[in-house]
Parts: sequence; structure tokens; C-alpha cells
Amino acid sequence: MSKVSKFKDAWKTPAKPAGATSNTLISQRVVPPNGPEGLLKQAATSAIPARDKGGKRVVNLKSSLCEPSPIADRMSVENDPDYEDLKDSIRHDGQKVPILVRPKLEQPDRYEIAYGRRRWRACRELGIGVLAIIDEDLNDEALVIAQGKENHERKSLSFIETALFVKRLSKEFPNQTVAKAIGVKSVAAVSHYRKVADAIPEDLITKIGPAPKIGRPKWISLSEIFVRFSSNQSKGLARLTGSEKWKTSSSEERFNIVFSYAKTGEKGASDSSTNTILDKDGKPVLLLKESKAGMKFAFQGKRGAEFSSFLAEQIPALLVKFEEQDDEQ
Repeated sequence: MSKVSKFKDAWKTPAKPAGATSNTLISQRVVPPNGPEGLLKQAATSAIPARDKGGKRVVNLKSSLCEPSPIADRMSVENDPDYEDLKDSIRHDGQKVPILVRPKLEQPDRYEIAYGRRRWRACRELGIGVLAIIDEDLNDEALVIAQGKENHERKSLSFIETALFVKRLSKEFPNQTVAKAIGVKSVAAVSHYRKVADAIPEDLITKIGPAPKIGRPKWISLSEIFVRFSSNQSKGLARLTGSEKWKTSSSEERFNIVFSYAKTGEKGASDSSTNTILDKDGKPVLLLKESKAGMKFAFQGKRGAEFSSFLAEQIPALLVKFEEQDDEQ
């Protein structure tokens, strides 16, 4: 037999052994050791870290040794069904996709997460190790680009999450790096995101949450109103975000509550000082507009009309009480 014939025979598909099933053959197939599947298999079955050609290691780390990147991209949500689904999937089927980490410069035995924070959190809460790719060559710029790119590809950030991410990144990195991290080509887009995040108080954005169904136009409208917000209008937000209705509302509903309040306040705002009075559900019922000419009351909505009638009935008694107080002085 010639060398050519031997070579061809070596690459022929071997005959299926008697009694062998398709599953048997699949389980016996050769898995490239340096491919993703091979690296994951080595990491799961061996205590020796797997290493690919680029020097990256795939290992099973203790969850307690990892911590998120200091620049957060996603906002925490109290009741996140998507996260609970991910956690259940890892509980029953294991972690399918590794996270990306790098050793901390000041603590080389600990690791900073570039991406995969939700997977890491799920593993930590389940009390199991987390499958991770360790990239010792990952610098700060490459880390934030990898963080932003992976999160935008796997589960898109909401508009306001991206805007906050841009605001935080812009404190440390140039516009070109920020643009790469959020997957845009124009640095002008970076400026648009940052303008919105700068106009609205960050603590208020955090209280509202990611609001994935609220897009760019409404957030821009809200930011434009906040640029003109008075101090009295801003104070009214404290009661708004502490109401019972706020506590039971979704992220989108919270945005709409703030947007409605802001629009109402804007209509009543002028040269005068305007204060918005809210009911226990956080809805505006009364605008107090104070100017040099005096104070005006503007009742809002059905509840405001009811309060107006109630107040009209109480005014005589209130006046008597006021005069009695004046006599005592």
C-alpha cells in the first residue's frame, strides 16, 4: 500500500462498532484541547488550570475571591426575574459560560471581574465556585471595553444604564475608549448620553431603576426639564420617592411618576417660587406659587379638587384658630 493510500485510510470514518449508539460515538469524539469546549472540560475535571495559546487560564475559582469592576454598568434590581432564571439554570445545569477576570494589582490572590457579574453573583449565592477565564494581560482600558461589549451583546443595557455607565467611564477614560465600551462609532453619542446623566440627579436615577421600556426620547425630555428645576421642586421629590405607591411600583412606573411630577412642576414654574404638595401616593394635588404679588393655590386633578372643597370648608375654622394664636402673642 502506498503512503498516499495509507494517508487516505487514516482519515476514513471508522465503521460503527456493533452495539454502539450515536450517543456513544458522540461521547468518544475527539475534542480539541485548546478550543473553548476543551478548555472548559479541563477546568471542570482537573485541578490543574487549563491554558490556551494566548496565556489565558480557565479555572474554577472560589466566588469569595472575586469582586466586581469598580465601574458598574448594570443597575441593581430588587426583583429581577431574568436573574432568578439565570440562577436556577446554574443551579440545575451548571455554569455554561465562564466569566472574565484579571488578578488585582495590589492583591494578586484576588480577582476583578471584567464581565459576568450576574453569573458570579448567582454562583456566590449558591455557594459554589465560579468558572472563570483569568487574563493577566488585561489592562484598564481593555477591561472596560470587554465589560461594555459583552454586556451589550448578551443583554442590552437600558438607555439610562448606558448613560450612567458613560458618565462613570468618562471620569477615567477618553471619549474614544468610552465609545468602544458602549459599541458606538461616534464620540458625539457619548456626549449625548453624558448630558442626560449629568442633568438628572444620580440618586434619583438609581431609585427609578433601569426602566428598560423607557427609551431615549423620554429620558431626554426629563433631563431637559431637570435643567430648569427649582430648589423647591427638587425638595418635593423626597416625598415622592418615599410614598407607598413608589415602593410598590415597577421601574417604568417610577419613571412615569417622576415624569408626571416634573411636567406638572414645569407648568407651574415661572419667576415665582413653586412648591408641589403630594398626596400619600405621590401624586401632585396642590401647587403653591409664591411671588411678590402673593401666594396662589393651584389644585391638581380629581384629588386636588376634593382637597379644594375640603379646604374651603376648613378655612373659617382655620382663620379663627389663626386669630386666637395672634391674640395670645
